[in-house]
Amino acid sequence: MTSAPKSRNQRTQAVTLTNLQQRVLTALVLGPVVLLLVALGDWWFFSLAVGLSVIAALEFANLGQHRNIHVSPLLSAASVVAVITAASQNGVYLVIPLFILTFVLTILWAFARRMTQHTALIEGLMTIAAPAYIGLPTALLVLIRNAPDGLLWLLLVLVLTWGTDIFAYFGGRLWGKTKLAPRISPKKTVEGALAGYLGGAGLGALLLTLNGQLEIGTAIIVLIGPVAAILGDLVESALKRAFNVKDSHLSHLNLFPGHGGVLDRTDSMILVACFCYFCFRLLGIV
Repeated sequence: MTSAPKSRNQRTQAVTLTNLQQRVLTALVLGPVVLLLVALGDWWFFSLAVGLSVIAALEFANLGQHRNIHVSPLLSAASVVAVITAASQNGVYLVIPLFILTFVLTILWAFARRMTQHTALIEGLMTIAAPAYIGLPTALLVLIRNAPDGLLWLLLVLVLTWGTDIFAYFGGRLWGKTKLAPRISPKKTVEGALAGYLGGAGLGALLLTLNGQLEIGTAIIVLIGPVAAILGDLVESALKRAFNVKDSHLSHLNLFPGHGGVLDRTDSMILVACFCYFCFRLLGIV
């Protein structure tokens, strides 16, 4: 006796369950590895940051292919590594020259391929967008980790980001009804964002309380950090929509099954890293 064919809702639930299982398994396997390298710091964390940023740069370059913008993956990745290395080793004065050099090399490469001036300009801007969007925030994370008590402050960045993402995901699945930004990301909901905000802020406050660091200045970081995480997620969703892609991972390299690519996994952290770093500077932490 054959069973009745599954309905569309049943098939959707099965796919969703599989995706959730992938997310949980990925987090259980890779989460401890990331936290170990974060705890070790020094070149261990630097290598992790650079390695993930190179993959993110390749993903970013690949996004352009969907709009016929041909960015050199090698040049894009090299510029990201150069910016991270320079900025994180107190060579901030080298960042602007590196941007200019990357832009000029991209223009020359485009002209060598007999591209028009307009195409060369677009490719140049797309190429330097990678070190700006990926390289600089990553360098800030390295600077935070290298600061006194850097482990605590980097953990705060991670907790604000991951806490917001995780609670937003499950909050949206459980209670999500009102679309947050349907034109940018149809699946994100106001209820999910609110759950994410409360989760990220709550975990951040808990971390600081346990370490005796919850003061007015750091409390402001905890209260605003989850907002930065939500906005960072929306920015990357807008990029994917602009380039007409579902997720950013490379077809031959999917490090985070169920999560998308490196850009998908770290999008929220980009704005959180920038926000926290400048707050830390104001507070004299870094």
